[in-house]
Amino acid sequence: MVLNFLTAHSLEETSLLAARQVSERLLAQSPHSPSLLLVYFTQAHDAEELRHHFKQQFPSSRMIGCSSCGGVMTQTGHHARQGIGLAVAAIYDDKGAYGVAGQAGDAVDVRQLLRSAIADGGRPGELPQLILLHASPGQEEAMLESIEAELGTTVPVVGGSAADNSVSGDWQLCWDEGSTREGVALAVLYPDCQLAFQFHSGYVPTEYRGTITALSGREILTIDHEPAAEVYARWSGRTTPWPVGPILRETTLSPLARQVGTLDDMPYYKLSHPEAVTEGGGLRLFTDTQVGERLLLMYSSQ
Repeated sequence: MVLNFLTAHSLEETSLLAARQVSERLLAQSPHSPSLLLVYFTQAHDAEELRHHFKQQFPSSRMIGCSSCGGVMTQTGHHARQGIGLAVAAIYDDKGAYGVAGQAGDAVDVRQLLRSAIADGGRPGELPQLILLHASPGQEEAMLESIEAELGTTVPVVGGSAADNSVSGDWQLCWDEGSTREGVALAVLYPDCQLAFQFHSGYVPTEYRGTITALSGREILTIDHEPAAEVYARWSGRTTPWPVGPILRETTLSPLARQVGTLDDMPYYKLSHPEAVTEGGGLRLFTDTQVGERLLLMYSSQ
């Protein structure tokens, strides 16, 4: 059997019915058990119920899952009904190897988790071709640093933070042996093929830029010594201040960014999406930043 990559989705409202429908659709495309299941779902679904069904249906398959915001996507488009959706990608690869590990909590040893996943894949001492990483928001940079410390910089890492519909902590993760709201799940991939990559954030830089002059954790307090939320509102072309509270939905098309290098003489950027405006006029982001870093406003369109 050659490597195959199949997807299926469901808009059923209950987790059990949605998981059953996805399983039926996968089995209709291939009678074999997948090597790896990638499970993505909106917050209305229950990660543990999804995990339990897929492990019962495909006991020999590795599995990793992560909640999303508002809907799910496959190659056929965006799928959601009243904010509910489940999509699964299944990799079929008899000659490849795949390992998964996960851990609940906010003090995860990512280096040990990596070793567990590599052992689970049966390839100790061998660098994976790809790492898929999902985590509850908050420690992403530290996790990437741990992966780099363990494996170096040659292994690409893809993935993203678990999400919900309103940044209220209703995100979920799951993997072969468990599920959690706070924690990490990762997969290491040793496919029987060569992988190639191409990436573009989908955003272009604008002329607006400034320097971080004060911050607290992930909250930028001032840009060029002005309240960060005021500066961001001016850059965004708003005639009124941003309201205090979550602003992620309203700012998706205009994140902040830092230039982190060039590729073929073209600058490339690390995006920082604003999560919320704070009472003190600060701007809370989904990434870590440092005083003295230059921020610029990015732009995109639907």
